[in-house]
Amino acid sequence: MTAAAILAALATTTTTATIEGYGEVAIRTMTVAERDQVAKAVDLTSKDTDQTEFGLQLVVRCVRDADGNAIFTADDLPALRGCASGKVDALVASVLKANGYLKDADAKN
Repeated sequence: MTAAAILAALATTTTTATIEGYGEVAIRTMTVAERDQVAKAVDLTSKDTDQTEFGLQLVVRCVRDADGNAIFTADDLPALRGCASGKVDALVASVLKANGYLKDADAKN
């Protein structure tokens, strides 16, 4: 095995999710650097941290267009917070699942 082979196996992947009222969007897994950015933006160790913020930060970094470019930026966070909670929760769940934070059994509960 070579470093190149291991790095290729560890590369980000892309899946799709369906957004009610829109259709399919691409969801790319986060890089280590992006995960570190989220950790800096959202203090998950604090009991005062809004857990939704973690999910929205992931949405901004992971939802992609057909060319692989990020659809959202941090400037879109206020607009995302103003969207229908059930629909945003479904998108967040898709992003969490793609990144290994949520398993199928968790999504149903």
